[in-house]
Amino acid sequence: MKPAIYTATDTVFRLGLLILCASFTVFCFPFILPANEGLFLVNLLFTAMYFVALLVHGKLRKGRMGLYAMFVFLAIFLVSAYALNREMEVFKTSTGWLSAVLIISCINLILFAYRENISKPVQYLMSFIAGISFVLFGYLAIYLIPLYALSAIGAIFLGISLHSFVPLLFCIYIIVLFSKLEKVSKSYVHFFWTGFAAALVSLLIFLTAWGFTLKALNKTTHADLPGWVAKAQKLRPGPVTEKVLKTDLAYSIPNGDFSNFLWSVPRRNFDEEIKHDPMVMTAALIGGKPAIDDTDKIKILNTIYDVRYNAEERYWSGTDLSTTKVDTQIEIWPDIRIAYTEMQLEVFNSRKKTGWRNDQQEAIYSFYLPEGSVVTSLSLWIEGKEEKAILTTKSKAVTAYKTIVGVEVRDPSVVHRQEGNRVSLRVFPVINEESRLFKIGVSSPLLLSGNQLQYHPVYFDGPPAAHAKEKTGIRFSTPAVYDHIPRGFKKIGGGLEREGNYTANWQLDIPKTDIRRSTFSSQETNYRVQPVGNILETADIQAAYLDINASWTTTEFRNVLTLLRGKTVFVADEAQQIIFLNEENREQVFASLKRNGFSLFPFHKVEDPDHSLVITKSSALSPSLDDLDQTKFLQEMKNCFSDGRRIRLYNIGSELSLYLKTLKEFRCFYYAGGNINRLHELVTTRQFPAQREKENQVIIDAAEIMIEASDIPAEDANGPGHIMRLFVYNNILKNNGVALLTDRSLEDEVLDEAQTAYVVSPVSSLIVLETQKDYERFNIEDSKNGLKNAALQSKGAVPEPHEWALIILVGLLLYVKWKHGFTLKANR
Repeated sequence: MKPAIYTATDTVFRLGLLILCASFTVFCFPFILPANEGLFLVNLLFTAMYFVALLVHGKLRKGRMGLYAMFVFLAIFLVSAYALNREMEVFKTSTGWLSAVLIISCINLILFAYRENISKPVQYLMSFIAGISFVLFGYLAIYLIPLYALSAIGAIFLGISLHSFVPLLFCIYIIVLFSKLEKVSKSYVHFFWTGFAAALVSLLIFLTAWGFTLKALNKTTHADLPGWVAKAQKLRPGPVTEKVLKTDLAYSIPNGDFSNFLWSVPRRNFDEEIKHDPMVMTAALIGGKPAIDDTDKIKILNTIYDVRYNAEERYWSGTDLSTTKVDTQIEIWPDIRIAYTEMQLEVFNSRKKTGWRNDQQEAIYSFYLPEGSVVTSLSLWIEGKEEKAILTTKSKAVTAYKTIVGVEVRDPSVVHRQEGNRVSLRVFPVINEESRLFKIGVSSPLLLSGNQLQYHPVYFDGPPAAHAKEKTGIRFSTPAVYDHIPRGFKKIGGGLEREGNYTANWQLDIPKTDIRRSTFSSQETNYRVQPVGNILETADIQAAYLDINASWTTTEFRNVLTLLRGKTVFVADEAQQIIFLNEENREQVFASLKRNGFSLFPFHKVEDPDHSLVITKSSALSPSLDDLDQTKFLQEMKNCFSDGRRIRLYNIGSELSLYLKTLKEFRCFYYAGGNINRLHELVTTRQFPAQREKENQVIIDAAEIMIEASDIPAEDANGPGHIMRLFVYNNILKNNGVALLTDRSLEDEVLDEAQTAYVVSPVSSLIVLETQKDYERFNIEDSKNGLKNAALQSKGAVPEPHEWALIILVGLLLYVKWKHGFTLKANR
């Protein structure tokens, strides 16, 4: 018997390895370059070439030591099959782990040709991996059973259909391999079956986790909140939970009818590539799928995985789009703790043009803003010219965009505010092999942290920016002092600059300085920035409400109860009912509520707000108020806060959930935060931070500044317009509160105020349309007064009407004087 090494040095075997490398390289082209239709024919040609080589050299004959060359051939055939799958889809895109295991399996089986030169422990490991491979190829072979009859008939006329039998052939030749190896040593077979069993055990563990997740999702709940909220509270984030929730959205699953179980196409447009995962397919076939609709699944995903960008409604595909350039320019005013960020982005459609038809795609972005920030400008380049946006009501902007994009297919761009310091931006169309350019501007407060002012960059989700190039420039209104320069930046003049790949993984720390009183004037109103102090007022707390969830520790719970001794303490249970805590029930109640991943405290059930305190701790993720629209819970919350009522809220954690953050933005709380020691101090001294915002004042907690609007003449009217923009935005939130999210009757009233500063708010949006006629058709009118789109280097006041008259008069006088002087010289 010839040693196995013979085939490793065989010319045909080595030819196969070269062809395999070439075929795999061609297969990878679409990952590097734009999609190449018909490229699979090259892979098919490689397969045919090697098959002919095997046939000519007799490697297909029984007993001619062609087993290892056959594994090379099957690997080439498998590459060809997945190349063909791009054109004639049988499998959805493979998950990362599936692709990795397929590649490792092919390499492992081919390495058996070198067995004689490999140590025994490594050979046994190879046998173990082969057992796992056998399970995977067996799954694929079973998956393709419904195609076998058709493929066999088609093979007579067109050999392409033979690709269906590749997994089955792998299984057959793996059996042949180990039947031969068993004669050498039974240890090979033992390790093979160990790998086989390990794969099945992994599947069993996955099936068990799948079953527990389904049980939690399918459980019936009774509460004031929608059923999906209670389900989301009980789920723990993890890979299995995510896959269960993404069935029919991002994972192909069986239809339930075995005779037609190949695949099902997701019924809802969810912006994540549909994937084929054998674990998910098997679990869905055996264990079933969630008994909840896609809308609820998406809401749960938004809540525990924050995939709100993926869940944005889409009118056109954006699969071939990528972000190629980002130009970020930043202006910072350290002495008033305000910054302005302007980002110009280029989005490119990599799809090739085919014939006369252009493939139009829609670019959708989510921009994440620093706390307290507001979008104040938007531009879209149309036919090479920058067109600035007009501010209008959100409902008009939505109607105009849907009509033009969904029916008429022309150029718009729109930006809407979302909860959680996020805005959504859309650009349409992006035509194949072409780019679109747009720009967004954001006015922000600087975050005060200890003795440092922090600038956090605006960042985004959207068309991939992995290869995007970015230029970033930072300019300061006054000479800035900073302890260190962010990585990649360098000093240029009085500012900082950076060039390289796009990244938002940095921040700039600036030592805190005293606030310079600065004013911006517009329409005879002066907006003045000034420092704000921490003023305490008497607070006779008689009752405390604990907002318990998984964020709390047992130690924190017990310490809080200790400092509240002598007070009445309540919690809200899973059914939103208020429960009195006592010595007998408190440990049991805490253990039950701690199982909830998040909480939605029912503030409308606080009976005596003047003498009550709610103590909370949370993670950042939770449902948004918009998710709760049309629910009894949110309606009761709106009624609670509609009369200007505020609840005292103390946060013992480091962040607020999306739910609490939005309510805080709407000024529903007297808010304080810190550790338990500070809470103890406030409770024992019967004090709490006072309401500091009076009429015509807004306080921006992140920067610890107050902006006041008045008609008192200002001598220091030298501030940027962003002072006014931040005032108007916060004033809208303060005066209208939770009603902004659901009461569309407020739109026109709020728009009048928003237009004075051109700010995107819960009811106002910026939109760019192609022509003036488009604006007129949708009754979108630009404001005649107030500010317009923000811009870089926008300092000082907007001239008042009488100031314009004075400027014109001075200009005329200078002109007359110059003309008169010129005439005298000419007469001489």
